Amino acid sequence: FFFKQKTAYEIVDCDWSSDVCSSDLSPATPRSARRPWPRPSSTAGRCPILEAPPPLSARPPTVARPWALAFLACSQNPHRFTEDASWRYRADNLARALAERGHALHLGHHRAGTPWRPDLVLLHRPMDDWRLRRQLRAWRAAGVPVIADFDDLVFEPALAADSPGVLNLRLPLDEVQRRFTAHRRLLGALDGFTVSTEPLREELQAVLAHEGLARPVLCLPNAVDLRWRGLPATPWPAPPAVGYFSGTHSHDLDFAEAAPGLAEVLRARPGWALHLVGRGHFEPGLPADQLRRLPRLPFDNGYTDALRQVRVALLPLQPSRFNRCKSALKLIEAGWWNTPVLASPLPDARRFAGPGLGEVDRPADRAPAQIGRAH
Repeated sequence: FFFKQKTAYEIVDCDWSSDVCSSDLSPATPRSARRPWPRPSSTAGRCPILEAPPPLSARPPTVARPWALAFLACSQNPHRFTEDASWRYRADNLARALAERGHALHLGHHRAGTPWRPDLVLLHRPMDDWRLRRQLRAWRAAGVPVIADFDDLVFEPALAADSPGVLNLRLPLDEVQRRFTAHRRLLGALDGFTVSTEPLREELQAVLAHEGLARPVLCLPNAVDLRWRGLPATPWPAPPAVGYFSGTHSHDLDFAEAAPGLAEVLRARPGWALHLVGRGHFEPGLPADQLRRLPRLPFDNGYTDALRQVRVALLPLQPSRFNRCKSALKLIEAGWWNTPVLASPLPDARRFAGPGLGEVDRPADRAPAQIGRAH
């Protein structure tokens, strides 16, 4: 492979991975064997997930005592949270990996509560509201630690204007400021945090220090879908194509960073094509025979196939403090299938420095040489 990438996060006695799509996992122990809510457990008052893991060689293949863990979404629509890509990457796949190691998992929305007393609750991108405050009081009274996971810089209201949703005219500034403020107000009610990148960890630690809060913050980088390990390798070489994959409408300006240089390079190589996959209003300035547009594809039986049908993938980002905290997930996923990536400077990407990563300060700087080598 171009990149040396772990297939799962290694936390305490468990492997953590990053992307499945399910709404609930079968518990590792029968319902009758679980402690009824709200009886405290022997782990009450501590956050085992935030403790340092033992050496890999010291970890047993199974756990001595399974945890009862609740991963709860905090999205505004409690009926569609499983459609959120962030939820899949930051909760679903982690839960699948933990369930494989024998832990009991409940995945759901926080408004629905939990069917049994958990040893630990993980809230995905929580925002302050009265329902969640009431649940936090109940968990605290029962001695249940509660941590939150963030994968974007959404807890700094002063940066709302840099949000891709605002810059790409998807959301009004006052609405984004309201959401960011709601994220920040809740920080003091939580016992700890997990984040997706080191820059995001630094940002959160700075906010906590400013608020006078002493809380542990652990970086859990994203990883590929746990199920990808069983898929066959990509046939090589792939078709002569460059691919850009966008899951939301908020990446129009990111793609615009690459569009001018990319169009220049591809027009000089008529045998190459550009595959634009997903949501967005992209105008690459290429002739029709060099452009293929695809809608957003299902993750399980569309995205993977499209990713393996390009010879080079793109990860352009507007330079901003907000984007600096983003995960290099697209790079990680492309690298898993041996597909090199041209990426804007991104701290999380630099841990994969090697022949499969070309860092491009501006689109025309190195794109011709990188695509030429792929050609």
